Amino acid sequence: MPKVDIIIPAYNAARYLPAALESVASQTFEDWRILLIDDGSTDDTPDIVAPFIDRFGPRLQYIRQQNRG
Repeated sequence: MPKVDIIIPAYNAARYLPAALESVASQTFEDWRILLIDDGSTDDTPDIVAPFIDRFGPRLQYIRQQNRG
């Protein structure tokens, strides 16, 4: 288990996700995991996240759920 979990909630936030994910990756502390919770986005969030899933592997867990408000 990583020492730090970074939880990123997202709803139609595709335009902000690259900067948020790059910010985590650029930290000097490296024992982290990102839990990105997509609350039913209707924008291109899944397409934006896909290359980061490939890049970060198991360090990025993308959870997509129906919008719960």
